[in-house]
Amino acid sequence: MNQVHPMPRRGFSLYELLVTITIASTVLAIGVPSFSSVTARNRLHVEINALFHAIHVARKESIMRRQVVSICPSSDGTQCGPGRDWSAGWIMFSNHFRCFQGSKEVQQGR
Repeated sequence: MNQVHPMPRRGFSLYELLVTITIASTVLAIGVPSFSSVTARNRLHVEINALFHAIHVARKESIMRRQVVSICPSSDGTQCGPGRDWSAGWIMFSNHFRCFQGSKEVQQGR
């Protein structure tokens, strides 16, 4: 008694492949826009934390040096900017005369 066993099928049918691709594309279409908002939120938190850290370092340096340490927005990294735009970066400097010209630079941010 010789029984012939059929070989098991390997692979996917066209129908299974189309259903899988449809489900995957639907999940990606829903997930990608929400991922971009997560990324934008993360970038915002990184910038906030960097400025928060700079404020803490300025306070620590001021206590250690027993001098006034100032932070101001700066676009070129050498002088304080005229406006209030902190997005281009900032500088932290020892401010003996309480002027905003960036005398002895302690740290440059961003």
